[in-house]
Amino acid sequence: AYWDTQHWFLFVVVVSFIGTIFFSLYYLCLAEPLNKLQVNWLMVEFWFTAIATFGYFTAFIAMLADFSGAEDEEYQYWIDANIAAGVFGLFNDIVYGAGAYLIYVDWKANLPVPLLHPQLSKPSPQSHQRRQSVSALCPA
Repeated sequence: AYWDTQHWFLFVVVVSFIGTIFFSLYYLCLAEPLNKLQVNWLMVEFWFTAIATFGYFTAFIAMLADFSGAEDEEYQYWIDANIAAGVFGLFNDIVYGAGAYLIYVDWKANLPVPLLHPQLSKPSPQSHQRRQSVSALCPA
């Protein structure tokens, strides 16, 4: 890697790969011991995937912007390889974006009720009055 855009692209690829391996291992064999840490791993996975999506977006744009107009008769294979890397970065960005959306949907579907609806976690004065009037109508 000779150019700054290549360094950024490789950084995004390596960090995303390591994080993806971690979450794959988490779901395969580490869920039980890591759940003892009381961390919302689905939220962590969502934010990791969202940041990786943004990183891939900036990386593939940088690669394509830097190398798409370049021509060199002697090193054209190297320029074409960098353009291909940018295109594969685009594909990875689409997949990570779809994954972030699916994780977000799963995360929001599995929230505890008090976090989704704070008003349900505390009884309102009206619900207390309703319970008293219902109990007055139906003596036990």
